[in-house]
Amino acid sequence: MPDDISILLSHYKELNLQEVLDHERFKEYAIVHHSSSIEGSTLTEVETRLLLEEDVTPKGKPLAHSLMVKDHYAALRYVLNAAIGKKAISIDFIQQINALVMKNTGSIYNTVFGEISTHSCLRNTENTLSRKLPPILRLCLKKLNRSEKAAAIPCFFNIYDGQSPHPLS
Repeated sequence: MPDDISILLSHYKELNLQEVLDHERFKEYAIVHHSSSIEGSTLTEVETRLLLEEDVTPKGKPLAHSLMVKDHYAALRYVLNAAIGKKAISIDFIQQINALVMKNTGSIYNTVFGEISTHSCLRNTENTLSRKLPPILRLCLKKLNRSEKAAAIPCFFNIYDGQSPHPLS
């Protein structure tokens, strides 16, 4: 079995496919396509690639879906660059990601629990994300930034289960 893998890897390298296909960009486009599809975008993978590479919006599709894809891509690039720079995860960092994801497609939802603005993190008001999230988030972030990931993961699940900020969750 290991010999088979070595043979396949050798054959792949001989074909120089790594020169033809930018695997990193392909992965980023796939992540953006799937993420925005989960949120309701009807763009296909090909339409997503054309939008991100050539700024071509697809005919017959809502403009909001193209804006969503562009926003998700900007947020992904921000997170990837932060990871390269080993940026600590903070409430401000989470707010910035949210602001990028919702930049052109944020909405205000009126619910029985009150008004929920998906882009309230863009404004420095009493309605900011840091006031809405429970203090336990700060503890989770401390654990995560101190590499106590095993302790931080259940912490985040507790927040999500009890305080999901997504208006449709």
